[in-house]
Amino acid sequence: MSDEPWNHNISRRRILKLGGTLLAAAVSGAWLEACGSSSQNTPTSNVGGQSPAPSPTPTAASTSMSSPTPIASPVATATTGNTSSLPFGLIPVQGNVSITVTDGPGPGWLKQDRDFYMDLIKKYNAIFPNVKITPHAGGYDPQAFAAKIAGNKVEDGFAVWFTEPQKFIEQGVAADITDYIKQWKYFNEFRPEALTVLKDKQGHIYGVPVSMYALSLAYNRKIFEKAGLDPDKPPTTWDELRQYAKQIVEKTGIPGFCFLSTNNQGGWYFTTLMYTMGATPEQQINGKWTATFNDKGKGLEILKLLHDMKWVDKSMTPQALLDQGKQSQLLATGRVAMAISGIPGADELAKYKADIKDFGLGIVPQGGGNAVLGGGYAWMFNKKSSPEQIKAAIDWVLFTNFYPENVEAGYKKDRALNRSIGFPSPPIFEGELQKQLEALIEKYATVPNENYTPYTEGMKRIAVKSEPPIETQKMYATLDPVVQAVLTKENVDMEALLMKAQKDFQTSVLDKLSMRACPAYIPHTCRSRE
Repeated sequence: MSDEPWNHNISRRRILKLGGTLLAAAVSGAWLEACGSSSQNTPTSNVGGQSPAPSPTPTAASTSMSSPTPIASPVATATTGNTSSLPFGLIPVQGNVSITVTDGPGPGWLKQDRDFYMDLIKKYNAIFPNVKITPHAGGYDPQAFAAKIAGNKVEDGFAVWFTEPQKFIEQGVAADITDYIKQWKYFNEFRPEALTVLKDKQGHIYGVPVSMYALSLAYNRKIFEKAGLDPDKPPTTWDELRQYAKQIVEKTGIPGFCFLSTNNQGGWYFTTLMYTMGATPEQQINGKWTATFNDKGKGLEILKLLHDMKWVDKSMTPQALLDQGKQSQLLATGRVAMAISGIPGADELAKYKADIKDFGLGIVPQGGGNAVLGGGYAWMFNKKSSPEQIKAAIDWVLFTNFYPENVEAGYKKDRALNRSIGFPSPPIFEGELQKQLEALIEKYATVPNENYTPYTEGMKRIAVKSEPPIETQKMYATLDPVVQAVLTKENVDMEALLMKAQKDFQTSVLDKLSMRACPAYIPHTCRSRE
């Protein structure tokens, strides 16, 4: 399973990517996966409008990190001028500087992508001839990164998912970049919510966000038509989704819906549904983190919905032990009508001779919560690096991810490689820069955006909530067997299963945590007593 940015196959979670140049592949052109605290795959830079790497699969075997592969870049002794003289309002860097970054070419990169990356280094050095860039292949892997911290080998700039920044702020790994990033010409155009997870309680900034995502509902428009449903009006509530799925299977014989249940993805989807119903599976009660798998009675309501669709309506796929890869195949081959997902990528559609025009996107159906699970991807910087190294690394991230000239070049390359460009996504910027980026998307778009209007319009009324903050992946792993049981056994005691899982997570995980320093966006963060 590749984790490189140009890979448009799935890994764990099909989602919409939101923000910046990542608008180009915001949904399923590459299934960007949400990040969990046990992320396994490795994000990389969005070099010139490419989609970033898929996010980590929660329980998959760790992807081994490649050995750092230095790539020489031109070095000179010149010093940059002031901000006003630099392209894109970049930050001045004084003196000769060498930096390491985690977005270097990996063994699976296509020649076109590798050449494009090397050209970015040349363009960067035309502005900063005094900076030597040494890219390391790989990106972010929790275990490998912990070893880097222990061995004092953390790169000057490193990419992480939104579940990680508060940990690195608390541990003193990440540098406070407030004074540096505010020098960038477009700093004030960041949407405030994009920076929240990168701030401490005092409001200091520790990273640069380059994308966000929010889950969506993908559906097959042709199957909708065969079932007598309007393909421009996907379901927006869970009651509607159940009705649609039943009508689809009755009219066409094709399962109407599927649900993930393995590799921590059952727990992840369960959490998603809780958010849509105004509930959460863990929360702090009287100063203590508490498992609330049946918060407001919604946990049992979710299981009953799945049970009734599977065993009463018989509107779900016969395949019950699904992960994102298997679900993607079902969507691409027309063996399921709807899924919490993005649209299969270009490579996958070609493999199964499917047409991207046959797929639509809607919001994840709601049950009173008006919310959906989401996250993002950001760069942070080594606290032990010098101020000039940090500024040079920040400039690299801004230059490769957001500089319109590079974004346009990336779109041209991706179009030549038959990659999907232009899936809808709300921005992480607002103002002039966002207008420039959106104009480029409109110019190079290759997808039928009219099919995604239900999503773009619907998301205007939906809040995006990040994943639960405490031992997220362990919680998902605890919930997986509950979802599996409901989808594989008709006569199962759902309440007993759910309450046992809740008790197990509470006693084996949450009760072993002690309260420590408080991140900015949650009341407390926890460390194990063990």
